[in-house]
Amino acid sequence: MHLSQVDLNLFVVLEAIYREGNITRAGQQLNLTQPAISHALKRLRDLLKDPLFIRRGAHMVPTPFTRNMIDQVRQALQILEVNVSEGRKFDPMHTRRNFHISLWEYVESMSLPTLLRRLQREAPEMSITTARVKRKDLEPELGSGSLDLAIEVPMTTSERIHQKWLLRESFVVMARAGHPEISGTLDLDTYLAQPHAQVSSRRYGPGLVDVELSRLGLRRNVVLRCQNNFVAGNCSSEKLHRCVLPFNCDENVF
Repeated sequence: MHLSQVDLNLFVVLEAIYREGNITRAGQQLNLTQPAISHALKRLRDLLKDPLFIRRGAHMVPTPFTRNMIDQVRQALQILEVNVSEGRKFDPMHTRRNFHISLWEYVESMSLPTLLRRLQREAPEMSITTARVKRKDLEPELGSGSLDLAIEVPMTTSERIHQKWLLRESFVVMARAGHPEISGTLDLDTYLAQPHAQVSSRRYGPGLVDVELSRLGLRRNVVLRCQNNFVAGNCSSEKLHRCVLPFNCDENVF
C-alpha cells in the first residue's frame, strides 16, 4: 500500500475514536457528524483489513491491531501538527530544521563562525549545510525550496526571488613588493599594461572587474585564471612575476 493511496484524515478519526471510545463523542471533537465518522471508519477498515474497533454497547473497544499502532499514529500526527504550526509561525528556539545555504569559501570562512555562535544562542536545534551552487542554478533551486539562501554577487532574478544587499566591499590591487612598474601609486594606464591574475570558480566568462572595464571600452591582459586567492598571490613563475591581482577578486565581491 502506497502512502499516496491513504487519506491521512482517516487516522485523525481513528485517534479520536480511540481517545473518546465513542463514535458520537469523536464526531463532536472533530466537528463531524456521526455518519461521517462511521464512513471514515469503514474506509480505514477496508484499507487496513482489520475491524479496528469492536462495539460493546455505546463503547468502541480497540482491537490488538489498533492498540499496537496507536502510539505511532499519534506520534506521526503530532509531528505533522508541529510542522504545520511552525510553517505559520517561525520559532528559531524550537525549530528542528536543516537550512541549505549557497556561498563561496571566502564568505563561508568570514561568516560561519559568527553565524554558528548566534545559532547556538538563539536556535540550538537548528543545523545548516553550505555548498557552492552554480549561478545559473540558483533561482531554480531557491524557487523549489531545495536551497534556502544564497550569498552571491548581484544578479538578475525574477520577482519571486527576494534580494537584499548584505555588504559592499572595495577592490584593491595586489602586486609583489618591488614591482618595477608600481611605486606607491597606480594609474589606470599602468594597471592595464600589467599581466593580470583572475580568481574565479568558473572556467569561462568575465569577472566584475572585466565587466566594469568593458563599460569604459577597456580590457585587461589576464595571463592566469585560477580558483584560489592563495594560489594567485603566490605564483612565482617568471611569466607571472609582474602580475597584479585585484583583491578580493572577481568572485569575492557580493
